[in-house]
Amino acid sequence: MAVIPLFTEPYGTPAPGRPRRAETALRAPASEPSGAPHRAWHTPALEPYGASTPGRPGRAADETRHPARGRRRLASVSAPPPATALALIEQARRGLAAADSAEEAAERYAGAHLAALRGAAAVVAMRGRPDRRRSRPLSVWALLASLAPELREWATFFAAGSDTRAAVQAGVTRLVSSRDADDLVRQAGEFIDLTDRLVRGDHR
Repeated sequence: MAVIPLFTEPYGTPAPGRPRRAETALRAPASEPSGAPHRAWHTPALEPYGASTPGRPGRAADETRHPARGRRRLASVSAPPPATALALIEQARRGLAAADSAEEAAERYAGAHLAALRGAAAVVAMRGRPDRRRSRPLSVWALLASLAPELREWATFFAAGSDTRAAVQAGVTRLVSSRDADDLVRQAGEFIDLTDRLVRGDHR
């Protein structure tokens, strides 16, 4: 039997009528002239986080061009209460403690009302100043109702007892009973707690 020799073509040798792969892959584009240098592909280097690229500002440059963003973050932090308001709150608490321990009903009533008055003054000192263009001065309770509408009912309540407190301080003690004094001490304590939370806010 005759043996027919088989010749194995090396890898990349084209079959008849078919171009060689290596030549096809390395052939320069039609737009480039023959003999043009081969273009080397490269991967761009990674830039550090926040660095800017041409035509596109990075994070640091963007925050520099828009400083208001940082201001908005700082504005969310509330300012501490004024020292005057904090001092009035402490005076109100000491006055309420003294009124609670007093034996006479008239003394308890007057002391509780004055303690509430100092608590109201603390809120007024924190919220703002009265309008100096007014022809006559306003009471602390009127200012409280104007500057802190959420405490308007409390302002009306304590304003109604101002004349009684003045009479008691003048020596007219028959206007106040022991129950009246105890009720006012309790109500003044609730009011001072409200004014304390309002003045201190997030800085408690």
